[in-house]
Amino acid sequence: MYTDTAEANVVSYFRKNKYGQVFATRFGWVRVFPMQKKSDAHHGFSSMAQRDGVPPILVMDGAKEETFGEFRRKAKEMDCRVKQTEPYSPWQNAAEGCIREVKRSSGRRMVKMKAPAKLWDHSLELHGLIRSHTATNHFDLQGQVPETILSGQTADISPFVEFGFYDWIKWWDANSAYPEPKERLGRWLGPAIDVGPALTAKVLKSNGQVIYVSTYRALTDDELASPIEAKEREAYDNQIKTKLGNPLTAADLEEYDADTPDFSLYEDDVNPPSTPIPDIDDVTPEDYDQYIGAVVNFSLEGTEMAGTVKRRARDNNGKLYGKQHNNPILDTRSYEVEFPDGKLAAYSANVIAENMIAQCDPDGNQHLLLESIVDHKSDATAVKDKDRYITVNKRQHHRKTTKGWSLCVEWKDGSSSWERHET
Repeated sequence: MYTDTAEANVVSYFRKNKYGQVFATRFGWVRVFPMQKKSDAHHGFSSMAQRDGVPPILVMDGAKEETFGEFRRKAKEMDCRVKQTEPYSPWQNAAEGCIREVKRSSGRRMVKMKAPAKLWDHSLELHGLIRSHTATNHFDLQGQVPETILSGQTADISPFVEFGFYDWIKWWDANSAYPEPKERLGRWLGPAIDVGPALTAKVLKSNGQVIYVSTYRALTDDELASPIEAKEREAYDNQIKTKLGNPLTAADLEEYDADTPDFSLYEDDVNPPSTPIPDIDDVTPEDYDQYIGAVVNFSLEGTEMAGTVKRRARDNNGKLYGKQHNNPILDTRSYEVEFPDGKLAAYSANVIAENMIAQCDPDGNQHLLLESIVDHKSDATAVKDKDRYITVNKRQHHRKTTKGWSLCVEWKDGSSSWERHET
């Protein structure tokens, strides 16, 4: 396991956190423990060890809050071996990359939901948990989520599937007195790990207070469309803005979403410049499509013809039809196929795949339509008509008659028979 300390630009509201101690693995498991000062890093270490277990080896940089004092003492008591990375070598600490990715996902969500920047500690905690419960294509995961790999138990994603950070909710206020409504408007900040029963959540009230409740629900479609409810939500946001400050903006995330720097392509006197991989924003849906350019036999107007798959099919608004799937049967994409006479026709991906498989033999040889033989020739190595014969099971006799060939065939059961074959 790897650990590092993340620092925020602003102090969080109420909890007054400025830093976060991050623990991570190379396969994507992440935990974030917000704290007020760097010297509190050992508290995050204790919480992680109690909740998730003690790692056999903990890799860190040379920060004093991690290599000395309480942090080092607790690691020794837990029999956890501490290893340090080389100075000025952040790439040796996998926690650095996890901090970057969690900051990005957390920040983008806060910008989308117009959440106050001072709630960064709640958002960072939540997105660390989400990343730990998300399956990626990392080889070590083998289709599982990082939480399952680390704990050895099937991960429970129930606390993360119904709501996202700062979503609108209605929570049940048991202390509300008549005639005040029992249901109050609030914002969902994430699951409460150590408070209450399962699915207890942290909820932000309109006065900026964070409470823990287990009875809450999402807003209905009618409530989202209601002008009266919309005014209540606007009043709520104004109160939060007054109490917690302005929401996070995209400009605040430029530090973490910086563009990839441009470097000159390598070349020397022997090797020419390499071809760069195109940026994802410049890649069209056809660039890496396995069907584009394939020549396949199709049935068109009752006639079988060979057509070339040219491009993905789109609707009148320019939107692509269907979605890709690893199973061709479930692939709903549609393609435009061009035939030799210039006609265009649309075919689905599963039809293209079926025809491609049908026109190939077990050795992978492709068979296309033959229109005609325009000419032929032979040389001296060709077998003459008088010298031809047929081999059956590698044992045979033959004789030529006036009207054709007769074969004496010996079969596998030892019997033999003469068969006549007309030329």
